[in-house]
Amino acid sequence: MSKDEVRARLGDQDCEVKTLDRTHLYCEPPENQPLSVDGSSELPMLKVFMGKLQVDLGLVQYDSDSLLSPIPLVAQISLGAGAAVIILSVLIVILMYRRKSKQALRDYKKVLLQLETLEINVGDQCRKEFTGEQ
Repeated sequence: MSKDEVRARLGDQDCEVKTLDRTHLYCEPPENQPLSVDGSSELPMLKVFMGKLQVDLGLVQYDSDSLLSPIPLVAQISLGAGAAVIILSVLIVILMYRRKSKQALRDYKKVLLQLETLEINVGDQCRKEFTGEQ
């Protein structure tokens, strides 16, 4: 039997039969949950027709949350919180680095000023000593 000889219906809509082998039938369901045909249930019945044979496979309920996002809400919240922690950590490290760099630059300028002052003092002292010896 080929996939063209088999028909699948979900409620009031057809499912497109994708593959068929001896033990499995795969059909693509409609995007949105179809209406029930018999009206006794809100859920549509999946039926497979093979020639004159009709097989009722059961009621099918669409999971509306899984259609919106393949990632569970808890995982999304966890990923968001983890990303926020990582970003915050990186920002803290950057701010600490900037602060240390500025402090090092201030220390460098202070030492440079002290060296210049020392150089001037040594020069003055050498001039005094040199002029005092002559």
